[in-house]
Amino acid sequence: MGIPRLKSCLESYATATSRGAGSITRTVIDGPALAYHVYYTGVLGQPSIVTPPSTLPWLSPVQQVGNRVLEWLLRLERCGMIIERIYFDGALPPTKEETRQARLRSSLQQLLDFRRLHPSVISAADTLDQTGIRSRPGRTALPAPAFLVPLVLEALRSSVRFAGVTKVIPGEADVYCASHVREIGGLVLTNDSDLLVYNLGAEGQVAFFPDIDFIGKLSDLNQDEFTCRYLSYRPLEIAKCLDLDPSLGLAAFGFEVERDVSRRMPDLVQRAMTHSADQAGADLKIFLKRYQTLDETLSSPGEEDCWWDSHQCLDPRVSELVCRYRLSIEGPSQEDITMYLPFLPDDPTRSSAWKAGAQIRTLAYSILNDAVSATQQRTAILEIVRRGQRIGATDVELLSSHSLGKSIKDVVSRFESIRAASQDLDISSLWTIIAFQDIVESAPLIDEEPPTQQELIRLLDPTIRPLDWPTFHLYAQFQAVHYSWRILSQLLDFVLKTDLRARQASCVATSATSEPEDNATPDGKRMEDYRMLKKKLESLPSLTQGLPNRQLTGGTSDLNLDEIMAFVLKSCSLEDDLDRDENEPEVHRKRSTSDHPHTYQSLNAYTLVPKKTSKKARNKQNRTGARENRRAEISVSKPANPFSILDDMSL
Repeated sequence: MGIPRLKSCLESYATATSRGAGSITRTVIDGPALAYHVYYTGVLGQPSIVTPPSTLPWLSPVQQVGNRVLEWLLRLERCGMIIERIYFDGALPPTKEETRQARLRSSLQQLLDFRRLHPSVISAADTLDQTGIRSRPGRTALPAPAFLVPLVLEALRSSVRFAGVTKVIPGEADVYCASHVREIGGLVLTNDSDLLVYNLGAEGQVAFFPDIDFIGKLSDLNQDEFTCRYLSYRPLEIAKCLDLDPSLGLAAFGFEVERDVSRRMPDLVQRAMTHSADQAGADLKIFLKRYQTLDETLSSPGEEDCWWDSHQCLDPRVSELVCRYRLSIEGPSQEDITMYLPFLPDDPTRSSAWKAGAQIRTLAYSILNDAVSATQQRTAILEIVRRGQRIGATDVELLSSHSLGKSIKDVVSRFESIRAASQDLDISSLWTIIAFQDIVESAPLIDEEPPTQQELIRLLDPTIRPLDWPTFHLYAQFQAVHYSWRILSQLLDFVLKTDLRARQASCVATSATSEPEDNATPDGKRMEDYRMLKKKLESLPSLTQGLPNRQLTGGTSDLNLDEIMAFVLKSCSLEDDLDRDENEPEVHRKRSTSDHPHTYQSLNAYTLVPKKTSKKARNKQNRTGARENRRAEISVSKPANPFSILDDMSL
């Protein structure tokens, strides 16, 4: 994100700078920008670490990017840079909504273009070669991996050196980077030209990742020979050179660039010189409000905020969801609470791969919803995700308190039964089977056939080439299920650490005319259920480990795929005993292989039973159908503003 052309306009005013071991520079880093920079230049940009043929698309590069980021930061430190903070966005404000939607549209269009270029198999010369996938940025490449930023966060949090300086903040990273440097001086590393507009103070500087060049090898014993060179932008000094109002700095220039990016540099400077802080017009005031630092506004939290630490266990999108609930606690709102799922590259001719983990995420959202007081609970959450060939909103109806308790017990029971039936499996293989179960069970719910045994073989066998779209989509479904379990785990962790109802009671008690609610503290039995479920999720593989575990075949486990498929299909009960009509028989007749067109050749004993919808469920679907259709029409091209509740953010 940033103001187009702003950096290029000011590049001639930047100072070439060199830093080595003898110098000391206090440094603050834009975390998401770091992740994408290292991925595109340090992973995909180096042939030596391009995806080997034995892995799926991006799997090896994405797993490597965490270590590459740590290596990049160590290089930076060796040049005398003291890394004080690495900030990650935990919630984007309404002013970024248009940019966010544009990026979603761009990613979707990129995926559609790629799909048209490769209608059957993913084997174009510009994407695959004998060494593996080389997915370069551009219209002919697949979009960036969905979980790149969470994976980098995972690596930083696991690092003894950088865990303490890595922060997911309940707001936008830009304002924290700017405020930190404004207070103590130093350098902000970013790819976002917005940082040039903030008031960074007399000692504040900005450098952009593409301009940083390391000289020497990290393994060199002589530290004096290891340096880095970059272009340093000092906003206040540049504003002085342009003869701009010192109290506005480069904000006046950035305002003019944003208003008309096509103007020549002299015209932009001349127009910027006409602005002053004491006579700013309405449009300029709105622009300036976007670039206030923390000491200039009360609308963003500082590190002393009592909820600061609670966000450190969350990925950015999960943190954003929590922020929505927090706002509903501190200031009741009728606005929809939204969850922007990461853009997950899959087969765009099919239903989104995210459908595979829908039931898991429903449980996760319901746990968060149940943790707040009854007056603040919602009946549904909006998920923003690909719907066909556009981006749209989907209603996720949340579970009632009674249904939530039963669902938790069912999940725990499921884990225990699978573990008991497969004691010889390692944890990663066990989670692969659990994820595959979720994928198989979700297929009839979205009117799709479940994955075939051959597709699973192609997914797990590293020797099978080329990669086709059904296998690629199955891989995306594994990613979706894996991350859905991760969302559940993180929200459980957050609820167990943060007493949301006590927070609500505190807010209510501050009113002279209000009394704390009776349910201001979490139910002890429910919290016990949460802890029991959280314990089962402790074995969930990290993003670095990933799913599926491809050692299921040809590796140490060397399981028989027929046995895996039989186990999965036998344990996947698509019947809903609780949703039957009263006069319905207790046992459903399973379809024979002749009734069901999609069976496995070696598993005729286990055929899938499509989920039977009761009259009660059908009536409920009819009542909510109109609302679902309306939700489906919310598109990134003409959106409602799901972030309008952040207009008066006081986190």
